[in-house]
Amino acid sequence: MEQNFNIGDRVKMKETISIFIAPKGSKGVIIDGPGNIPGEIWYGVEFDNYVGGHDCNGKGSYGHCAWLKDEHLEKIPNHILRIKDWIKIQNNEPIIDRK
Repeated sequence: MEQNFNIGDRVKMKETISIFIAPKGSKGVIIDGPGNIPGEIWYGVEFDNYVGGHDCNGKGSYGHCAWLKDEHLEKIPNHILRIKDWIKIQNNEPIIDRK
């Protein structure tokens, strides 16, 4: 299967798939993946807002992350990752600032 996203890509939800995951239009950043399960591709996404999720194995902020199939995500075109966010990804730190 072809990889659709890269770490650092800005994405948004195509649809609401669960009341426990970000609703349609919610925006976030790919922070991990792809994780392969036969026939499926999953990505770790850190959303801008709290979604009641997890922290993608310590790679994101607790409650802001979810593992999602590529089919549920849409890349936001022409997004330029902020330098401070790129540095955090390289250092395996959460992207979202709480300060």
